[in-house]
Amino acid sequence: MWPLLGLFRFDLYGVIAYWYALIVLFVFFLMARRLINSPFGLALRGIRENAVRMRAIGAESRPHIRKIYTISAVMAGVAGAVLTQTTETVSLGVLDFQRSADILVILILGGTGRLYGGLIGAIIYMIARDWFSGVNPQYWYFPIGVLLIAVVLFLPNGILGGIAQLINTERGQRWFGWATSPPSWLRRPRRERNGSRHPRPRQELRLAHCRQEHPDRAAARRALRADRAERRRQDHADQPDDRHAAAGRRPDSARRRGHHRARPEERVRRGLVRTFQINSLFPHLTPLEAVTLTICERERIARTWWRPTSDYRAAVDEAYAVLEQLMLGPVCTRETRELPYGQQRLLEIALALATKPKVLLLDEPAAGVPREESSELFSAITSLSQDITILFIEHDMELVFRLASRIIVMVGGRILLEGTPQEISADPRVREVYLGGAHG
Repeated sequence: MWPLLGLFRFDLYGVIAYWYALIVLFVFFLMARRLINSPFGLALRGIRENAVRMRAIGAESRPHIRKIYTISAVMAGVAGAVLTQTTETVSLGVLDFQRSADILVILILGGTGRLYGGLIGAIIYMIARDWFSGVNPQYWYFPIGVLLIAVVLFLPNGILGGIAQLINTERGQRWFGWATSPPSWLRRPRRERNGSRHPRPRQELRLAHCRQEHPDRAAARRALRADRAERRRQDHADQPDDRHAAAGRRPDSARRRGHHRARPEERVRRGLVRTFQINSLFPHLTPLEAVTLTICERERIARTWWRPTSDYRAAVDEAYAVLEQLMLGPVCTRETRELPYGQQRLLEIALALATKPKVLLLDEPAAGVPREESSELFSAITSLSQDITILFIEHDMELVFRLASRIIVMVGGRILLEGTPQEISADPRVREVYLGGAHG
């Protein structure tokens, strides 16, 4: 083989080949690190977390996926070329099942979703394979399998993920004296020890009510399921097709009329934005990351992979301003899954506002929000800009009369009455159907 760059000849011991492969690995590692910390890398994390929500913030996921597939193919091609150049052989053995299984084991050991996971996993796997094969050359796969099962059971995020989780605890910080941290533009405080799962108060209250009527626990559960099914049936009957159209699901009636032919991301760019009745967020992203991602998609800079996100300070500052407007500034660097349910509802609105909508569709914004947290949600909705037309679907009549300037009453999927809050409350049909005949 020709000497490398005309100066370095590949020797029998593979020293030149080793350093050559190490340099190529280091160069591509720097490229991957730059890509992950770029707006494009943030968009890829969003696609992995919630592809449906990405379309709801105006992101075109397919171009991102095609680009990362192309980049991955280039990296795999370079790796194959380096292997061929250093070994002077081309073999189909690199495509067999064992090589694929080795790569899968490496990723599981190191931890998927982490840049250093592959490197750590490869080091651990190579050391374990050499040591176990030296102890028992015939059955060395058995201890490798035991190690893999132990990692899957006790370290589901891989060895690197387990170390990071340990370091981010108080005990780990006492042991190691330091903690892992996100990029410089986004510092996340230590997770609170009181747990992150927020109770579902409405379901608990309904279950308690069902238990009062049905002392038997099984009967109460059945009554709760029946109540939930009836509520879903009423929601589908009372709520218009436009809510589904904004989400990209076109009902049969919309197809017959020929409307809603635009894709969800196109509607968002035109100014029609919605929130979800059931939270559809990015669990492992922080609110600041999620809103920054939305702004990057809106400004068409999410395709950039050669510049870090920290270079786009205007987008980060705008994201923080949106979160401050909705009283989410103090928790903007916590992961979304750690936030209380009421703050997650506010984040739903924040993601919608970051797209700069002309028409904002709110699908039961107070659904599942406890009373002690609903005041913040209501004040945030009332403080929205008057330039935004807000259409919200809600069954809470107190909230409707408090926020709405014009009301459309629907019964069985048909419009019963349209008018101001005063006209609606004075109409006897509305009082009979929704407010109760005794309402004054």
